[in-house]
Amino acid sequence: SDRSFSEVVGLGSFVSLLQDLVPGDVLLWNCRARPMTEGVGAQPIVENTVVLTHNGVVGNEEELRKEYGPVEIDSQWIARVWSEQMKVASYGLEIRESLQKMALILSGGFAVLMVNTEFSGPAAKLLIAFRDFKPLSYVRTSWGVVFASEQEMLSDVSMKETEVKELLAFSAVVFN
Repeated sequence: SDRSFSEVVGLGSFVSLLQDLVPGDVLLWNCRARPMTEGVGAQPIVENTVVLTHNGVVGNEEELRKEYGPVEIDSQWIARVWSEQMKVASYGLEIRESLQKMALILSGGFAVLMVNTEFSGPAAKLLIAFRDFKPLSYVRTSWGVVFASEQEMLSDVSMKETEVKELLAFSAVVFN
């Protein structure tokens, strides 16, 4: 649709946005059960053409700060590393290889959902979910894919439509 992710500020706007979704739209929305604990705390993170939501902590801050510059919240490093990998991917490196390289660059504990908003390139408009040892589960419903860090949180969403699946540790899943 014509509406941007930055327009969603409250539940009323969220409900309105849901009504305007058309096939092919991607809605990345983060709902937290606990208060924000660091940085700007505003998710999803928008960094260049990458939009992501992240649960966890990136641990190798000093190394990443030297290579990718300072950030307000560690999620921005994930977006910066992914952007760099996508530049390499445009020269023939596959998405799988890019994610594997990313896993070698980042340390810590995290589960991530991200979308590259570019309209061209290998990761254009793909929803990518990946995790290391932090949990991440998902369920496909008739109206989309929903993710949560705890499987129990998805039981109401699935309504027995489909099975709730847990993403395996150190793995990824890509939706188009």
